[in-house]
Amino acid sequence: MKIRKLKLYKDLGCASCNSSITESWNHFLDCLALQEAWKILFFNFRPQVQAFVLKLTKKDMSPSQAAAFTSSLIGKSYDDLTFRTFKQWACEGKILLAHSKTIQKSLHLSDTASNTFDATLLLHFTQLFKMNVWKIQCENQVKWECEHAISRKDKCIQASDTNNEDVDNDEGEIHSDNIIECHRPNTFSLNVQPILRDTPGSSQLQILDDIDTPV
Repeated sequence: MKIRKLKLYKDLGCASCNSSITESWNHFLDCLALQEAWKILFFNFRPQVQAFVLKLTKKDMSPSQAAAFTSSLIGKSYDDLTFRTFKQWACEGKILLAHSKTIQKSLHLSDTASNTFDATLLLHFTQLFKMNVWKIQCENQVKWECEHAISRKDKCIQASDTNNEDVDNDEGEIHSDNIIECHRPNTFSLNVQPILRDTPGSSQLQILDDIDTPV
């Protein structure tokens, strides 16, 4: 919001802890004001994972073994580094490839069953995340807006903070650059070139959208 509506949100830091820091993804994950919400999420998520492990495993596994495996996957507590890593990617609908492979190998799952497990795991996490963490974040955001007299009408106004004439000039320069770029021999358009390159580290992630088999 601060990037899109700088005039309205120039004083916005973190709406949850009221710090003046520019809120980043890392701050959102580690914000002290949201730790109780993460704690509630974890203690609801952990038994769901453990029950799902016992349900889908293709080998004999006792409840204590399932609990130990769950701890290795998502951590023993909400402030565990293992859970911090898991939630970092799960919030984006992703799971580490190493975790996915470990799940498949440890539970003796087929490729299809492994994909189902990963997708269901992320689905349960996302539901709890929306109910326990994101809801509180949104409530804090609304409270901050009320305190700063920002109305719904203000947020709907699509006026740009940048002078229109400057924007037109910038667009004209970009358009000219694109024309010149396309007429150079042996060059790619800037809009095409990134598609030809792999995203760094993407091979280490299992992305929910990559799963061919629906849950």
